[in-house]
Amino acid sequence: PPFAVYTAISDGPKYMMYPREPTPCVFGFRSGVKGIVINSLYDGATPYINAKTMREGMSSTALVTWQGIGHCVVSATYDTEGVEKCLRKVITYFETRGATLPIDGFTCRNSKQIASSRGKSTAT
Repeated sequence: PPFAVYTAISDGPKYMMYPREPTPCVFGFRSGVKGIVINSLYDGATPYINAKTMREGMSSTALVTWQGIGHCVVSATYDTEGVEKCLRKVITYFETRGATLPIDGFTCRNSKQIASSRGKSTAT
């Protein structure tokens, strides 16, 4: 087994690569890329600032903000009504094959209050 591991590490990459010269990926701003960047306002895994930065790099996209907590909008099971209104914007975009882009900066609001662990309201 140690020899097999050594062989895989030293010779493996040449067998896994395409028989072409590597081409660097394009990095930077994209104009003309039409799409939606959607993010939760309070997402610990992908902070909101990252969504704003991504949106800045693609001038033809729309940033849709879910005013909720947690990673992934659809996982916000505490407010299914609010999530449905938010996802309706995305679904409409796909159903119209990109013809109906949400307003850039659209904010999906919670449909009910979220109580903190101390019982105080944290959102409306």
